Amino acid sequence: MLDYLLKPGYGASLQLIKLEVGGDTNSTDGAEPNHMPTRDTVDRGQGYQWWLAEQAKARSPDIKLAGLDWGAPGWIGGGNFWSQDTIDYYLSWFDCAAKVLAYAARGQAEFSEMAARPRRSA
Repeated sequence: MLDYLLKPGYGASLQLIKLEVGGDTNSTDGAEPNHMPTRDTVDRGQGYQWWLAEQAKARSPDIKLAGLDWGAPGWIGGGNFWSQDTIDYYLSWFDCAAKVLAYAARGQAEFSEMAARPRRSA
């Protein structure tokens, strides 16, 4: 099935795969765990996103990866999303992408919709 989705010149031949930057919130198809459950803990083994990205890169080394957040963990910013915590959180996610996938991130969209507000987990 993954070959049909990801392999170049075969099936769908996806050129971009969008990874959710999990925030422990019930945001899309369930609550995707985040890579940084606390300010001092990074866990790249959370969720299925990194596995899927590894499979995509193995089948199509030139595939582009994008990160999209739908929420943020509750510890970020003490109620202020626009904070140093947020910056550190996303830099940590990019670092995970680089370590897991040998991938250099090129950018991050802040929200999927212009009027979106970040959701917070408890």
